[in-house]
Amino acid sequence: MAKMARIGILGLGNWGTALALVWCKDGHNVLGWTVEQEVYESMMTIHENKKYLPGHQIPELDCTMEISDVTESCEILVLALPSSVILEVVDMLIPSLRPSHLLVDLAKGLAPSSEGGSGMISDSIERRLSDAGMSNQVVVMTGPTIAPEVARGVITNAVVACHDIGVAERVAERLSTDSLILTPGEDPVGAELWGAYKNCVAL
Repeated sequence: MAKMARIGILGLGNWGTALALVWCKDGHNVLGWTVEQEVYESMMTIHENKKYLPGHQIPELDCTMEISDVTESCEILVLALPSSVILEVVDMLIPSLRPSHLLVDLAKGLAPSSEGGSGMISDSIERRLSDAGMSNQVVVMTGPTIAPEVARGVITNAVVACHDIGVAERVAERLSTDSLILTPGEDPVGAELWGAYKNCVAL
C-alpha cells in the first residue's frame, strides 16, 4: 500500500474539488485553498462545493484561504488553477516553498507570450522557480478527464509526467486510486502540449 500523502490543492474549481474527493476517500490528508469566500464557506459549513461540484460532500477535506497554511502542512502542491492565474499563484508560493515541495501542474493551456520559452505552463513555472534560486520538481498531470465523472468514481486515466521519470513513477504510485489511474511519463512538455491541443480538438 502506498504511503499516505499530505496534499495541498490550490484552486477548488470542479477539477480541484473532484481530486480532493477521490484523494480524501483514498485516505490522504488533503487541504484545499481557495480565494473565493463563497466556496470556502460552502466547504466549511456543508462540506460541499455548491458552486463548482454540487452533490458531492467531502467531510474529510480541510480548507483555507491562507496560502501559507498549504506550504506549512503539505508536501505535494497541486496547482488546480486556470492558466490565466497559475503563474501569479506560483509567485505567491515561492517565498514559503521548501526544497522538498513537489508541484503538480494541472493547467490546460499556454503561458502568456510574454513568458517566452516553449509556451508551456510547466516550463514557465520551472523558470520562475529557477529565477528564485529553487529547483523544485514540477510534474504535469493531464489526460481525458471530466471532473464530475472522476467525482462519481468513473475509471479515469491520466498521465503524470516529469523530466525525472523516477519522480513521475513515485507520484503515480502514491496518488493513483482504484478509479483514478495515473501513468508515469518523462515528457512533461509533450504531455502538456497534447493536453492543450486536446481542447482545440474537442471544440
